[in-house]
Amino acid sequence: MDPEIARLRAAGHKGALTAARDLALFPTMYAWGLRRRDTARLEIQDWRRQAKLPEFGDFAGLAVRWGTALPGQPPRRRMVISVWPGRWPLCGTTSSRSGRCSASTGPTTQ
Repeated sequence: MDPEIARLRAAGHKGALTAARDLALFPTMYAWGLRRRDTARLEIQDWRRQAKLPEFGDFAGLAVRWGTALPGQPPRRRMVISVWPGRWPLCGTTSSRSGRCSASTGPTTQ
């Protein structure tokens, strides 16, 4: 857990969970170039493996199912490919070749 989030929780601030959510979402939005609607509708199942990118593990691609559409058209689907094999924006740590982050800092692939 981030030290600032831990400090907010320990102090009993109501905004601790909101701060934790923002700490996870804003780097994800920035790193994968997502829009607000794309980010709001993300689910765990949207992370995909890519056969040509084994160093990313389960986080090689991000399926955007609710992309921006043309007027009168359904939402556009797109796949956003990860481009940082050694650095994980979600974790803030250097990943191993298996695509894992430490348990205290972010997602793991088990």
